Amino acid sequence: MGKTGRSVALKPIEGAEYSKDLKTWQDSNTFYNLSVSTEYTFYARMKETDDLKRSPESSPLTILTNESGGFPFVPGNGTDGVIRTEGGWAYIKTHDDVAFEPSYSTGVVGLNRYIYLPFYFEHLGDNKYYIYHANGGYLSYQGTLKKDAEIIISEKPCVWQVYAQNAGGYIEYNICVASDTHYFIKTLSSGVKLAYNNSKSFQRMVRSLK
Repeated sequence: MGKTGRSVALKPIEGAEYSKDLKTWQDSNTFYNLSVSTEYTFYARMKETDDLKRSPESSPLTILTNESGGFPFVPGNGTDGVIRTEGGWAYIKTHDDVAFEPSYSTGVVGLNRYIYLPFYFEHLGDNKYYIYHANGGYLSYQGTLKKDAEIIISEKPCVWQVYAQNAGGYIEYNICVASDTHYFIKTLSSGVKLAYNNSKSFQRMVRSLK
């Protein structure tokens, strides 16, 4: 079993399906889009087959998700109009205040001058992160991972890795889905400005919520 602040992975059982609070059942043993520091009750049961009936659900397993493990360089708090105590929330915006937002129809991430909803940087340890959108869903990528893969909002996260270097007297952090891709997010100073880069001419920054 493994867990973070927003996901729980149960021990896999061949032929089983899993439920959170007995509401719906799924084949995957991993549950995403959970809330930090929250108790959830999970169940497993064997699926019905041609030869066997569905088994009764297992005894309940209650798991407390981790406390906030947000991006340590983003001290802001707040989302969905609700002020929260955990850190790790940040806007992703251009230098001229255009927001980094997913399309409501396609989920593909682009730019929006009128909507300012934050992302949450969940630290998984070892400088690795999930990036979660305030309206739900994770910052991920479309299709095969390559430098022109579309960045999207997905029900399943990808892991972003932080690389740090000293750039011109200040520390720069790059968050990459893989070392061979050109998509990354980086801080530009200790003042917590991050940038999204697809190419040298396409730069975005993240501003912390205050």
